[in-house]
Amino acid sequence: MTDAAELSLVKNLPEEKITEKGLGSFNFKLAEELLQMILSPDWLESSVFSQLLLKIQQNNEINHKLETGISLLILDAENLKLDINSELFLASICEYSLQGKIAFANWKNPSIGKQDIELYNRGYQLLHVPEGKNSADAKMIAFGACVLRSYLALSR
Repeated sequence: MTDAAELSLVKNLPEEKITEKGLGSFNFKLAEELLQMILSPDWLESSVFSQLLLKIQQNNEINHKLETGISLLILDAENLKLDINSELFLASICEYSLQGKIAFANWKNPSIGKQDIELYNRGYQLLHVPEGKNSADAKMIAFGACVLRSYLALSR
């Protein structure tokens, strides 16, 4: 059979024969013909079958990436001085590999010292927040909510 004829046969299969309600009247002869066609060497070597396999592989790769997940380290650098050993410990207990490190602070604040240079050298993205009580906390919460929302949207 040609590719077009194969697709036509599947497209012309009445929907009621596929639905659960219509299983009682399902035409087993037609099912047998479809199986023979799908398992035939011509079908297995057809471009339609190759395209189907490619789509299945792509979907599996996307699902695997979504199921794999990532870990992010979000740090309030004004309230927590995280040394390299503590960071490595946190990375070791994450369920997923640590893919990003972000530090929030008012980097103009003199009490921060040279912490920005150290964190930058350790691969952190440094996000500046304005002066004020809980500014870093508020920005971290907003950022975390956006990350979660984006991740959930991707997993649907």
